[in-house]
Amino acid sequence: MTNGTVITTTDYAGNYIYQNNILQMINQPEGYLEPNGQGSYNYGYRLKDHLGNIRITFVDFDHNGSIVLSEITEENNYYPFGLKHQGYNNTVSSNANAVAGKFKYNGKELQDDLIGSNSLDLYDYGARFYDAALGRWHVIDPMCELARRWTPYQYAYSNPIRYIDHDGMVVDDYFNKDGIYLGKDEAPTDKVKIIDQEDWDKNKSIESDGTESIDHNSGEPLSIDHSASDISIDASLSVYEHYNPTDLPIVAQEAENGKGGMVHYAISENGITSAEIEIKLQGNKDSKISDHANEIKNLFEHEKQHNLDLKKVGIETFGKSSLQRREVRAVSHQINHSSFKGTRKGFQRSVIDYGIKFGMIQSIKSKPSTIQESKKIYRIDKQPINEFER
Repeated sequence: MTNGTVITTTDYAGNYIYQNNILQMINQPEGYLEPNGQGSYNYGYRLKDHLGNIRITFVDFDHNGSIVLSEITEENNYYPFGLKHQGYNNTVSSNANAVAGKFKYNGKELQDDLIGSNSLDLYDYGARFYDAALGRWHVIDPMCELARRWTPYQYAYSNPIRYIDHDGMVVDDYFNKDGIYLGKDEAPTDKVKIIDQEDWDKNKSIESDGTESIDHNSGEPLSIDHSASDISIDASLSVYEHYNPTDLPIVAQEAENGKGGMVHYAISENGITSAEIEIKLQGNKDSKISDHANEIKNLFEHEKQHNLDLKKVGIETFGKSSLQRREVRAVSHQINHSSFKGTRKGFQRSVIDYGIKFGMIQSIKSKPSTIQESKKIYRIDKQPINEFER
C-alpha cells in the first residue's frame, strides 16, 4: 500500500518480480534485467562491496558501451548498520527502475510502504525484517541459544563491517574445487562441502537479492565433505579464509605433528612485527575439523585472541608472558564464543582438556584478566583484559 490509498500487489517468482501482474525486473547475481518497453531488456549493473551492499547502479541505455552520468541510476553509501549517508548521495535518475532501486543494504529489499503517514523502512531478509535505524531485528534470532551473551535481537553479532546475517541459522556451506565460496543450503548442520562448479550451476537457485543457494536434497549427493576431497593446498586455504575473522594471512603448516588445529606465529624483524596463522591442513582433515564450519571458526577465535593480546602489549611483552597465561586466555575466549556450542562433543572435550592442561579452572571457563598478572581465579566479565585499559 502506498500513500495510504493505492494498493500495489507484488509477486515474487524466484528472481522474477511482478507488480500488478506486470514484470518489473529479473534479479541476477551481478545486476538485473528490466523490460525496456520495446520487446527487449536493459541490463542494470550493480557494484557491490564485500557485504553485498549495492553501492552504484548503472544502465547502458543507449547500448554504446560507454556510461555517462545520466546512466548512473543510483548511488548508495551506508553507515555500518545500514542507514544511508545523507546529503550527497540522494540523487536517483529519472530513468531508474523503482523496483530495482529498493534493493540496497546487503542487497536486501527495503520495504518503505506507508502505514498511515509513516514509512515502514524495514529490510526484508526473507526470514525476518531488519531495522537499520536500530541495528536490530524485530523478531528473535532462531539460534539465539548459541549466543546467550548477546541479545536475541542482535544483528551479525554487532559486527556488520565483516558479517551479514540473513536468517540466523546454521547451514551447510558449499565451495567449488578452487575453494571459492558458492553458497549454502537449508540444512540445520554446519558441514563444509565441495562440489563441482558445473553441478552447482545446474542445481542452484538465485535468490531475489542475487545470492545463490542449493536445495540440500540436491546438493548433498553431488558434493563431498572437505576432508574427503582432493582439492589443492591453495584451494583448502581459500576455504579457511572464508571463515577467517582476523586480518592475518593464513598459510599451511609445513611440519605437522599429526594433530589438528592452528598456530599463531609472530616475529619481529628490524622493529617491525608480523604475524600469520598456520593451518594444520592434514590434521584437520584427519580429525574431520575441516568438515565443520563451527570448528573452523572456533579454532580461528583461539588464534584471534592471541593476536589481540599481541597487539595490546607488543611482541616483547607477549613473548615474555607465560605460555600458560597466553593459552588460558585464548582457550577461555574460544569456549565462550558462540561457535563453541555448535561444535562436536569430542572437539569441545579436547579444547577444555587443553585449557585444563595449562591451568584453566573448568568451572569458571573465563580468561585471565591480563597477559601479565597472576590470579588463581579468572573472571573476564569483571576484569579489563590488560593493564592499558585500566
